[in-house]
Amino acid sequence: MLSKNFEQVKYAFFDVDGTILNENLEVPKELLNCISELKKNNVISIICTGRSLPSMKELWDKWSLGEVFYHKFICNNGNCIYDTRHGEAHILREIDLEKFEKLYKLS
Repeated sequence: MLSKNFEQVKYAFFDVDGTILNENLEVPKELLNCISELKKNNVISIICTGRSLPSMKELWDKWSLGEVFYHKFICNNGNCIYDTRHGEAHILREIDLEKFEKLYKLS
């Protein structure tokens, strides 16, 4: 059972590397149990990672993260919200190709 201090908590955000995934690139069962406890207490647990969408989709499926985490996750360093129920990616901001080419030439 969660402490009374958690009654006001509505959302919890989790990074992937070093937080959800341990040093062996595994998701510990203890962590999933804790996230399940949050869910039972009406806390929405959301993954927010710098990982790419394909990498995150692979982890989502491999570890059945949808069983305990909210069905949408944030990836690409906050640039994409992916809805796992509908298979839709919402890109928040695209990089202008012309600006990218200028930056590339400068590097």
